[in-house]
Amino acid sequence: MTPEMTLSLVIPVWNDPEHLLELLDQAVNLRLFSQIIIADDASDPPCDPAQLGFDSNGFDGELLYLRSDRQRGAGHARNIGLDAVSGSHVLFFDADDRLLPGLALLLQDLQGHSFDFCLFKHADSRQQAEGLERPLPLDAQIWQQAGIQPGGQAGDAGTLHQLSTAQAEQLCLISAYPWNKIYRTTFLRDQGIRCTEIPVHNDAALHWLSFIKAQTILASNRLGCTHVVEKGGSRLTNRRQRDRLQVFQALEQICDALESSPGGGRFIVPYLGFCDRLFTWILNQALDPGLRPQFQHRACAHLLARLRPEYVTLFAQADPAAAARLNAILAGGRR
Repeated sequence: MTPEMTLSLVIPVWNDPEHLLELLDQAVNLRLFSQIIIADDASDPPCDPAQLGFDSNGFDGELLYLRSDRQRGAGHARNIGLDAVSGSHVLFFDADDRLLPGLALLLQDLQGHSFDFCLFKHADSRQQAEGLERPLPLDAQIWQQAGIQPGGQAGDAGTLHQLSTAQAEQLCLISAYPWNKIYRTTFLRDQGIRCTEIPVHNDAALHWLSFIKAQTILASNRLGCTHVVEKGGSRLTNRRQRDRLQVFQALEQICDALESSPGGGRFIVPYLGFCDRLFTWILNQALDPGLRPQFQHRACAHLLARLRPEYVTLFAQADPAAAARLNAILAGGRR
């Protein structure tokens, strides 16, 4: 018999006490977690729930506050949180995103199942502003292509799928977020899967290594959370400086896993699709214009060094338009 799941919640936070307190209230009221870990990335002043006046009397699990000695980024914060996890499973969650009631139903669905991680659906605040409870259209399309239909609202039965190889190859292209998966703690630890400790894109390796190394992946159509996107401010999405160039540290980790893991090769073509989306977004929206030539050069070097020509040929056959975009990046990087 599979032991009952216990779920730890790891929350990295930096200088965001208001959102953290709102999330802690949500987490306590949902009564889903055996442990809540706040991993403070050297906030000033500290985001210690006790100092912020948070009343944890209604929480019968462990509330643990950890603090980095200096600011090292959300990846490091998640990693020190993972080291302290005592639950059989773990959910990483950002302080400024929001849990949904569907998460409680998902945990009921998962009881008795053995899995390495379970991917679940999320809502995006930009879509909610238009009256739509769903992720961004491209992510919604990926779910549909994998054969996992909308639904899973409160009152619905919900569906739980064990992913086939083909479905995993499709769903790995979902946006590489850390908070849309429930992980088996020992899976992450045994496989050495952690976040890359870089300022941005620190969750890309966590996402991809999970797909590459997992034996059993479940997917649920239940909406478990809302990703909140705000224009401006200090969110990592809004950074346009040299930090973006460090993404290649994460990409090198992913390529190492693609080459060394049994079955990793089947994710090569999806990985190239990910590079197309990522590089296009960074060059067009997320990088200061003066840094674009340097990024193109780094992207060109990464692709030429790590990917064999036959992989690029397979990608061109699967998605000619995306391959053309990558070829343009290669041409620009060679100049």
